Amino acid sequence: MLAKSKFDHFLKIICVVVVCAVLCSCSMTGFNSTDIMRPPKSTGERAEIESAIETAVNGDYTLKYPQSGDYRSSVIIFDLDNDSDNEAIAFVSKDTGDAAGISLLFINKTESGYKCINEFTVAAAEVDKVTIIDMDNDGTKELLIGWSVYSSQIKTLTAYSYNSPAAAQLICEETYSELIIADIDSDSEDDVLLLSLASAEKPASAKLIKMSESSTALYSATTAAMNADAIKYSALSFGKINDNVSGYFIDAITVDSNTQTQVIYLDESGALQNPLFSTDSESAANPTSRSAPILSSDIDNDGIMEIPIPNRLHSNSLSENEALCDMYDWCNYNIYSNSLDTAMSAVYDPNGKFYFKAPENWKDMFTAVYDSSKNSIQFKKLVKELSSDSVTTSDGDIILEIKAFKEDEFSSDLGYTQIKRSSGSVYAYKIYTSDFDEFYISQKNITDSFILLDNL
Repeated sequence: MLAKSKFDHFLKIICVVVVCAVLCSCSMTGFNSTDIMRPPKSTGERAEIESAIETAVNGDYTLKYPQSGDYRSSVIIFDLDNDSDNEAIAFVSKDTGDAAGISLLFINKTESGYKCINEFTVAAAEVDKVTIIDMDNDGTKELLIGWSVYSSQIKTLTAYSYNSPAAAQLICEETYSELIIADIDSDSEDDVLLLSLASAEKPASAKLIKMSESSTALYSATTAAMNADAIKYSALSFGKINDNVSGYFIDAITVDSNTQTQVIYLDESGALQNPLFSTDSESAANPTSRSAPILSSDIDNDGIMEIPIPNRLHSNSLSENEALCDMYDWCNYNIYSNSLDTAMSAVYDPNGKFYFKAPENWKDMFTAVYDSSKNSIQFKKLVKELSSDSVTTSDGDIILEIKAFKEDEFSSDLGYTQIKRSSGSVYAYKIYTSDFDEFYISQKNITDSFILLDNL
């Protein structure tokens, strides 16, 4: 037994020595934990492109990735010149120890493989967005590249054309906060719109960008002034203003933490319009200003975009747990009368889960109160009393209650009827009026009027 114990001890020593030798050998040949974690080498086309990048840089580098937009790769492979062969562009930051910026490499497929044919260096910290678009309809794609330089809100724009075997930088002296693509002039071709928040150097604006006739430069074809109080764009939606005109519905956060909407479209003369903003101080107040971050949308699914406008409800008998609900008139912008026309009015759930569309016959005759202790909204009649010189209002009888239950707590035995289930919650209602009451609402109308925000 003693001999076997010594033999086992000897084997353990041998194993330790072998492991140490292997580790030392790995260290000597450059094999380390970083190498172990590296993904396997690319093969085929991508491997050739990576080799072309390494040859062009001829040193250490870091790949840079676009931070927004449809193209998020540091190496974008695309048939730029419509010749059925892919080209590539790559973003790299050379590890040279100085602040040289980011290099954009154009890589072309040749008979001997992929080669870097041109390189442009931009003094930027990050790549914001890459847009690939044929701006002059010649069959060759242009590249619009946004760069983050000093501020996260203000970016610079550069543009490039590619005609094999060369790539050229176009003349472009534009900055922007948001770059969006859509067919704003309804000619079946995409357009480029630049939105800029106000800065110390430039006022807030919207610009439609076009290609020059010589195809060597981008220029601002038409410009519209925008609200200088906007500090952040919260949503940019492209949709129909009416059956014939489309535009951008731009929801922005303002300096006072409100949300406002601006509508940008092209008029018949081809000029950009922003009718909900005015430089005239007497009419500069935007009627869409609202405290809740509610965004423009096609809320009634009729194909036309609506803008939410606050419409204050009234109550004079709120208890400690109660709060007055917000109601919004969802309005279409009428180009011809320069007005906001109400398409529907809806009460907003304070928890941000749903809207309830108010029946037409309730207009100006009801209020809605949220009770946090019950997690429910009670819709009440509004009683108006006229005197010789004033009108006073008071809360009347309950018409309808909508309550949110946790899914495992709901039962029809509680006296409520289910409307919808969503994300672990059950939304249910209870009617307090008879069939003959002027405020009576049927089960079908309740279901049709309930708009779950998950579905928008």
